[in-house]
Amino acid sequence: MTQVSLYLPNLDVWKAIVEVYDKDNDNLLAEHTVNNLWSGVYVIFKASGNIRIVIHSADWYYTAKLAGIFLDDLKEKAVKTSAIFVNEDLDTKGNWKEVFGRAGFYIAGLEPQLPHNINLTFLHREVKQTLIWPKGVRNFSYRKDPVIPDNSGLGFSWDNVLIAFNVIPIERDELLPNPPGTMPRFIGYKDTDYEYALNPVDAKYGGGVEVWRLLIPGMNRKHFFPRQPKSPNEGAVENAKLVISRDGNTLITECAIPWTEIPGVKKALDDGLKIKFSFRVNDDGGTSIELAQGRSVSKMNAKAFHPDWKVHWANELEFGFEKGIN
Repeated sequence: MTQVSLYLPNLDVWKAIVEVYDKDNDNLLAEHTVNNLWSGVYVIFKASGNIRIVIHSADWYYTAKLAGIFLDDLKEKAVKTSAIFVNEDLDTKGNWKEVFGRAGFYIAGLEPQLPHNINLTFLHREVKQTLIWPKGVRNFSYRKDPVIPDNSGLGFSWDNVLIAFNVIPIERDELLPNPPGTMPRFIGYKDTDYEYALNPVDAKYGGGVEVWRLLIPGMNRKHFFPRQPKSPNEGAVENAKLVISRDGNTLITECAIPWTEIPGVKKALDDGLKIKFSFRVNDDGGTSIELAQGRSVSKMNAKAFHPDWKVHWANELEFGFEKGIN
């Protein structure tokens, strides 16, 4: 019997599955799932005979990595091909020489140091699976990088502005801001009630401009991918006005949104309350900025604007209304 220790580094890999087969008949001898690679892990087996080791990821969006194989003699005799999972070692890192590999080792990028009675071969084999399209289902496909109204930058981006209002008190908003007994706003929380994208419209779609409704109270949060079902209330805001003009290198965006579209903001005006407001400027040729960025009252919070996977700053800047007298 030989102790075989496989070192799996954590290179954007969350989980890995290790399987050991009898190479002569493809019978599965042992398997183990590493549920978290942390900063790297040694996966240890006892094995003998003619075996094949297969390592693969638990999900489709990453591949498993193998950095080294370490061999140690065991004072156990084996009369046939076998493999047994022993344990994981999360503690040993670069000081493996005192722990693993006393009989031999193979480290990626170095000359193998293997005992005379052990052969090690890496193979490349593509496993292809034929996918059959279901009968009666129309053939279609989606764009890899669709253009979505918040200007996510998935393959295509442009200059636009997002505006967001926060007027519903956090304790009365649609999402629980924090579990009972924990500090409010410690984790991500809902901090925008009305959000709109101020967009130019491509000439091939009629040109002009649009004010696209991204979020209002009662509207489910989505990213408007073509594959997503249409959400109630989504789309361009009727009777909204938008003007986008350019003065040299400066792009000027002005809009007017009917009070009927943002009744929560109108109520705050009528009640003499402050409102929380922020905007995001998306620049197709540079860094996007937000009004609340870096301010002490705010913190990074994904729910402030769309899309959820970009860095946003919490919509916590307060503004009041003033009435002018002519």
